[in-house]
Amino acid sequence: MIDNVYNFVKGIPGFEDYRKFRLIEEKGVPFARLISVDEERIGFILIRPGLLFPDYGVEVDDDNAEVLKLNQVSEGSASIGALSDEGSNINVDIWSIVTLDRQDVAQSTVNLRAPILLNNVQKVGVQLILMDEKYLTKQPLIFDDAGNQGQEGAVD
Repeated sequence: MIDNVYNFVKGIPGFEDYRKFRLIEEKGVPFARLISVDEERIGFILIRPGLLFPDYGVEVDDDNAEVLKLNQVSEGSASIGALSDEGSNINVDIWSIVTLDRQDVAQSTVNLRAPILLNNVQKVGVQLILMDEKYLTKQPLIFDDAGNQGQEGAVD
């Protein structure tokens, strides 16, 4: 099990008072947990969006790039791909928050519009709020038998 603490300088929207979160990953499992260090009852289930959407990527504005301590080659936004080994900055991982429907797991969703970015070297994180309507806040997580993903799927 990999267990790391990240500092969210700005907090996470809705949880601004909590700045330190522990990422708990287990090998061989696509999900991780992000748990507040100060209040263990506050936490999130995460998944790497690149596992479901290989073309998923985000633009990081200068303010968030500074918080994440990204090495930018040019001014403006930095682009990060969904998988750390394919992204422009291999030290940053992208995660998305999962809303688990306990009554019907097939109704669970993933928030692609507000990814969590974690710099694995500097141990800092941010939650971006994307304005791109291409991504949904409630993207179905489960694929049907034909390989299609729910009705709401805005991501190709």
